[in-house]
Amino acid sequence: MQLQDIEIVSIRPTQYGGQNSTVVLNKQWANELCKRGTIRIGWTPRHVRQRINITRCYRCLEFGHHKWECKGKDNTATCLKCENSDHRAKECTGESYCLICRKNGHRADRTRCPYYRKLIHEKTKELANEKGRRKDSTKTNSEKRQARLRSNSGRTYALHDMAYATAKQHDIQINVGRTYALHDMAYATAKQHDMDILFVCEPNKKRVKDTNWIKDTRTDVAALILTKNVEVIGHSAGDGHLVLELETCDIVCCYVSPNIEMHQYELKVVNIMIYLLAFHTLRRASMLMMHRFW
Repeated sequence: MQLQDIEIVSIRPTQYGGQNSTVVLNKQWANELCKRGTIRIGWTPRHVRQRINITRCYRCLEFGHHKWECKGKDNTATCLKCENSDHRAKECTGESYCLICRKNGHRADRTRCPYYRKLIHEKTKELANEKGRRKDSTKTNSEKRQARLRSNSGRTYALHDMAYATAKQHDIQINVGRTYALHDMAYATAKQHDMDILFVCEPNKKRVKDTNWIKDTRTDVAALILTKNVEVIGHSAGDGHLVLELETCDIVCCYVSPNIEMHQYELKVVNIMIYLLAFHTLRRASMLMMHRFW
């Protein structure tokens, strides 16, 4: 599949600081992506699901049929906000009223409508049941038992990495993709497991405004000391890398975006490695540096 085979319909911000995008691509690739459930954008796994569309008539504003099939009342001259017919919605100063569900508080063309949400829920449930029937029809009894045993393990790569980190060491390293939710989850997990240091790549910039966070010059990596067990003597920050100077060693945390051009990527990696030659006692270097073409 080539890049030109993908049509981006919309990109919308979410309440957690991330973005949701709607794309159109051929059926084979769409089914494959939905089957996988996640894709990686940079270093962050993102959920993929089929978009649910409900057919709507823009003549009567009801659902379930198209305009050319409509036999209902013609509401094309009706204000979508208050149901009156003497003005348009953009000129309306009245209270919002939905002529579909007959309730106040939202317009007739908004997805907040309870009737619309009910149809979406029913369609989603129908698709989920259909997928479940297809999967069950191709599984043996042994596979079904294994699937039941694995049913509680559906976690993100980020949470898996955090769980592994808590079992092996006293710090957590994670890429949160600038999102509020994952950033807060990483912090809560680090506190819960009494971690000494929290390292975050692509941190949420509003969350690390606190002076307790140690950041690089681009705010691509950040570190937070959580306990008194670790004493930072000093630190230095560059473009995409951060060095913490402790009593016994230096800890390096680096991030280079995998989505830039290869020559820019190689230049950044070389600059970081030259910078690090000055630090000889490294306990560990956490370097999220893998280009998409590798």
